[in-house]
Amino acid sequence: MEYKSETEDLWLLHHPTWVRWLVWIVLPPLAVAGCYVLLLPVLEGQYELALIATSLFMGGFVLYMCAQAFKVFPYLHSDVEFSSDGFSIYWPGGKSENYSWAEIASLKHYASAQVLELKNCKGNRVLAVSEQATSYQQFVEFAVEQTGLKY
Repeated sequence: MEYKSETEDLWLLHHPTWVRWLVWIVLPPLAVAGCYVLLLPVLEGQYELALIATSLFMGGFVLYMCAQAFKVFPYLHSDVEFSSDGFSIYWPGGKSENYSWAEIASLKHYASAQVLELKNCKGNRVLAVSEQATSYQQFVEFAVEQTGLKY
């Protein structure tokens, strides 16, 4: 679903309610399960190479995806308005932050976790959104076009 202003070239990006619920309910137990699988050889006292390799692959990959998805947590309840000039993040408490596209130094897409992370010139995270957010494709198009960075 896409949200665009009828009077201006202004778009709205936010996470739907079902994504918020899914992230809060599923992600923490998934991270715990990943830790359990990762520590399974130690907990069972079986240090066979095949078991260690399997648990590293299965548990490590799950923990990696969870670590990337946890980056979206602070931005789940925020709304982002964006246009060709830049974007503004509006927080539930009334606070807002404005950024121009020129401030963005890095676009990093984690395909396994379906997360896009934007960082500024200092290397600080400015925004992290999931692919399930509304108007995500338009946001990516604006970000790539205005910053000149690769997706």
